[in-house]
Amino acid sequence: MQAMRKSSEPEYALDFKNMQFRYIFYASQFRPNKNVLTLLRAYEWLLRHRYVGVKLILTGNPEAMPEIRSFIKERELTKDVLCLRGLSTRELAACYRLAILAVNPSLSEGGFPFTFDEALSVGTPVVMSRIGVTEEIITDHELQADMLFDPYDWQDMARKIEWALENRDQLYQKQKPIYEIRSQRSWTHVVDDYVSLLDRISCQPNGSAIQL
Repeated sequence: MQAMRKSSEPEYALDFKNMQFRYIFYASQFRPNKNVLTLLRAYEWLLRHRYVGVKLILTGNPEAMPEIRSFIKERELTKDVLCLRGLSTRELAACYRLAILAVNPSLSEGGFPFTFDEALSVGTPVVMSRIGVTEEIITDHELQADMLFDPYDWQDMARKIEWALENRDQLYQKQKPIYEIRSQRSWTHVVDDYVSLLDRISCQPNGSAIQL
């Protein structure tokens, strides 16, 4: 309820009584590489053509990207897409925990998206973009087929979201072992990885390529 009070549509959010509603969750600021518009197109199709009765909760500020604000208003999605701003850590965790599904449609990231670990840590499965940093970690081809989508194709994104909503428990059970392994990692492991890579680079003859 505290998080809902931070909605960009406060009049609707404050009068909202049904806290048992189902929703998809994407926690991210609004930037071009975060690919929010493609997610909105996929969500609108699921809502209007597949009659999927879930809301979409985002954490960015729609004023930061006018095209996002315009899309939501022009497509009459203001009561279906809720943008929550300035969430505390506890509010963010609650949003992840109560979501039926987390999603990350990002076009590029510097590393494996935090969305996976944040969602799985509270028991929520996730679908994500098929980009280099996700394929590096999600190497099982069957799991890739279940949870990764083409971030440039809103239809592929919509299909993966719909499948995940219908097979939520199955997807979570497949993702849980990967999360359990990742949850054991610490900054010591990260430092060791960097040192190992630097050692390998230093041993290479000048100009030769290294297999990462």
